[in-house]
Amino acid sequence: MANAHDIHPLSRSIEDTRTQLNDSAAAYPLSSPHIVTISQKLDALLNEYSNLSAKKPPKRV
Repeated sequence: MANAHDIHPLSRSIEDTRTQLNDSAAAYPLSSPHIVTISQKLDALLNEYSNLSAKKPPKRV
């Protein structure tokens, strides 16, 4: 499992970006470049989180 120090700031960034996306969706059409850019940022953060979460701890010998 990934180090908690790696995941915590990433979780905060995900929540902040998700909030930004939700707030922006109220003001812009969903197909606007502004919304698409935020959505792509959120996708990248979620992929990074998933990759970190999927890492297995090193084997101890």
